[in-house]
Amino acid sequence: MADFDKYYPILLKAEGGYASAEFAAKYNDKGGETYKGIARNFNPAWEGWAIIDAYKAKNGIPKWKSVAEYFMDYGFNSGLGTATKAVQRIVGATVDGGMGQHTLDAIAKFDQKDLFNKLVNARVALIQNSPTISTKNKPGLIARAKSFVFVP
Repeated sequence: MADFDKYYPILLKAEGGYASAEFAAKYNDKGGETYKGIARNFNPAWEGWAIIDAYKAKNGIPKWKSVAEYFMDYGFNSGLGTATKAVQRIVGATVDGGMGQHTLDAIAKFDQKDLFNKLVNARVALIQNSPTISTKNKPGLIARAKSFVFVP
């Protein structure tokens, strides 16, 4: 049987990051401001909002900072094999779904901002063209895919 207490820390590392209320409004996301999958409009009493608000007051809106974070979010939502194959196609590595040394070397040699942007585009295209994702859910998933900001 699965143990939630063991899984939850893993989920928190992979389940997205931060999306502002303004960003959510652009996509008519009723959850509004979201952190690690917790939507403020649906969980307004969550004690973590005080920490988020203090951080924003001091540092501004949080941003995603790396291709690795984006890759993990992509993998969490679409499967690590799917995310790995997308990266492999972009960097010109053998597309086998395995994150081996050849793929890591190709990623390291690739312009990171270009990789980030191409990975976002690949993820959006995957969502748009998926016959298994309902039309109703596509806008929210696309909003999440576009919510990351590359910061060198």
